[in-house]
Amino acid sequence: MVTLVLALLACTVEPEPTPPASTGGDTDPSGDTDDSGDTDDTGAVEVWMGPEAMLARLSLDLLGERPSPEDLAAVAADERYLEDFVAAALDDERFGARLRDWYAELYLTRSEFYPVLVQGYGVGTPHDFWSSVGDETLRLLSEVALQDLPWTTVLTADWTMADQNLGQFWPLDYPEDGTGWQQAHYTDERPAAGVLATNSFYWRYTSTPSNANRGRANAVTRLFLCHDYLDSSIDFDADLDLLDEDAIREALQYNPACVNCHVSLDPISAHFYGFFLLNAQSAIEGTYYHASRELWWQDYSYVGPSFYGSPSETLEDLSVNLANDPRFVTCAVEQVTEALLREAAVVDDLDLSTAHREAFIASDLRMDVLVQSVLDDPRYRGTEHDRAVPAKFVTTELLASQVEALTGFAWEIEGNPALSSDADGVRILGGGLDGYAVRKSARSPTPTFPLVSSRLAEAAATHAVERDLALDLDERALFAVATLDGSDDAATVQTQLSDLHLRVLSRSPDDAELSDLVALHDTLVETEADHGLAWAGVLSALLRDPQFLSY
Repeated sequence: MVTLVLALLACTVEPEPTPPASTGGDTDPSGDTDDSGDTDDTGAVEVWMGPEAMLARLSLDLLGERPSPEDLAAVAADERYLEDFVAAALDDERFGARLRDWYAELYLTRSEFYPVLVQGYGVGTPHDFWSSVGDETLRLLSEVALQDLPWTTVLTADWTMADQNLGQFWPLDYPEDGTGWQQAHYTDERPAAGVLATNSFYWRYTSTPSNANRGRANAVTRLFLCHDYLDSSIDFDADLDLLDEDAIREALQYNPACVNCHVSLDPISAHFYGFFLLNAQSAIEGTYYHASRELWWQDYSYVGPSFYGSPSETLEDLSVNLANDPRFVTCAVEQVTEALLREAAVVDDLDLSTAHREAFIASDLRMDVLVQSVLDDPRYRGTEHDRAVPAKFVTTELLASQVEALTGFAWEIEGNPALSSDADGVRILGGGLDGYAVRKSARSPTPTFPLVSSRLAEAAATHAVERDLALDLDERALFAVATLDGSDDAATVQTQLSDLHLRVLSRSPDDAELSDLVALHDTLVETEADHGLAWAGVLSALLRDPQFLSY
């Protein structure tokens, strides 16, 4: 059956996403403001990466929020400030959160469809627990990056990351009264294999007896070697009786169309039987590693473990082999490049990718060095003579984080984060992914995105105004100039509007934009007869501006 699945999925071609539209931006060398967004010969909308726009891009990608007015003033005075900003950002805990967001789109562990029944743990509200499960592997990745460890540690670490939700149920040496994410060790004698020894990885990538861990093996080669067997071209034998298990088993061993993949796939699959479950829904069975099942490949696939012809008996052997494979480094470079550019690498990019690879190797595989190299890539920031680059559309995670950083508003529905849940939220409607039905976040606005972004903008703006109205001017986060009570003169209103534009869109408005904001504010005051609602309307409009939703 797996051969048929491989054959069918290998023929599936996903259409290339269309880059987002964008308006506004920095000024080009002629001094003209680009208010429309130029397009290249492929139709991709481009934005001009002047110092302020570049700072905004770096801040959003590395920290998940807009730069402060102080940062914008510093880069306007000296563009070299960008390098100091990047160096500080790569040591910031917020960078760890952004890295987890990048890899969430690859690992697909942030899901609400794990097979193990959460009720088996006595958990009443599953969302928090599922969120912890989905982030275990991602937290391991970000910990390796933030601790400046070689990237091979993601495959060789004898520890994982856990919080109180996981620590109270899984076999971990997590402190009994502990809270928050911290390093922990499994205590059920599972091999030291980094990500490949985590429960969350195998809860996301399950197996049936007929699949015999092949899906897990493909997930491993896809994630660490960038080799997806489902992308292979397969000439499927239509005469094969897919209802005859003996015929399928024989085909996997002797049929050239099957052997081409299975000769390397099945030996990798044989490493994962310690996580093989007879009852996938059992909380008890799914919690532990089962060393006694390591040889079950003898009953299911009849193929012993190895790694592309090299000796590899245990899961720890597999992790070491993966870490030593030359494709591991190349794959890491490709993944970071695509995460930061939000587009797939192409053959023409080989020279640039080679430069990133060499920098990565020279640093002993430190993630911050690789990220820094990609951030210097002309495809990311433009060249000295042409700073126009394709605009990037915000992900649901980035939309949520930058709105919360600006306004203090975290959108929840039924107590769950709206943009990271589908059971009670609007993650897919906002362009996000659930790890199963949708496996890639939107690269351009979806039909339902305007509904989601508008609702978020309205709620966040209202929250920000109500919060600041309750504070003195010198304590406010966004509205630190105008009183918002109708007593402000025209000059104060303009100053507040200009400051608001700077904080939300990372640049000061030009005369025409400021005039439009004043007209909007005045119209809303007349319409609403409530100055607080008028200011909320202005902020809501800025939070829906294409320059806020793409960068």
